[in-house]
Amino acid sequence: MRGIWAIGLIVACAGASLVIGANQASAAGYTEPAEVRPVPWSLQSRDGAHALTLGVGTGSCAGRPAPEIHRVRRVWRHHALVLTVLMRFPAVHFGPDEACADIGLGMSGQIRFGPSITHRALYDGSTSPPQRRTLQR
Repeated sequence: MRGIWAIGLIVACAGASLVIGANQASAAGYTEPAEVRPVPWSLQSRDGAHALTLGVGTGSCAGRPAPEIHRVRRVWRHHALVLTVLMRFPAVHFGPDEACADIGLGMSGQIRFGPSITHRALYDGSTSPPQRRTLQR
């Protein structure tokens, strides 16, 4: 899904704000494995009858590969649409006694649909049960 998502830096935390991998930093180092997982999204805008713009916020380690949108899963219901944003988090290696300087990333992207979504309720499939999303004014 490259090319349709705009990425921006939200917050850069000070060097004292470090996040260490689940197994903590060690003398031997540690690698966080790559994974694809669902992430929450917000509705930024409804762009006519066949498109909308979603926003996603996540974190990343400074100087490491950033996560990216893998795909958006769509499940059509009678009067609803469940969207699940799946994000690919790359493998990240931490050297001996190294930690992650966490930064916040914001992404937004437009999704287009063939069928009209004008009268459909939108739900975020990253939660169970899915949560309804509406425009925040």
